[in-house]
Amino acid sequence: MQKTYELFGAIAIALWDKNPGKMSFNELMDYVSMKAENSGNPVLKVEHHNFMAANFEVIRDGLKSFSLANNPNHSDYNDFHFNALGYQGLTGTSYLNNVIKNLDGTTRTIDFFGTPTPINTIYVNLGSILQRDSNIPCN
Repeated sequence: MQKTYELFGAIAIALWDKNPGKMSFNELMDYVSMKAENSGNPVLKVEHHNFMAANFEVIRDGLKSFSLANNPNHSDYNDFHFNALGYQGLTGTSYLNNVIKNLDGTTRTIDFFGTPTPINTIYVNLGSILQRDSNIPCN
């Protein structure tokens, strides 16, 4: 709700067909997305992704729970794998920079099978591998 009022303002929201306070979360997000698209508001995707990155633990833990319940290969994966899968798609967020950048601004690396590898490359590539090899249907 707070982000909705920041993006559109109380005056514009007062003219909406339905009061945001009477919408479910899903309904609100759909309505806000539609309004943003119609108004050409380019920051909505960034706002969504920043919110998701700021609450990343919820995404990671949800992926772990889903995998534990549905994936026969669950024991093959560790927290690093679920971090990779959770961060895939959030590369445009300012929060992700805290994960992939060192304090001096250089890209953080990790020892990946004996090779120093940029962590943002691992997150994107490992996330794709996990999705492909997990035997979890996406529908």
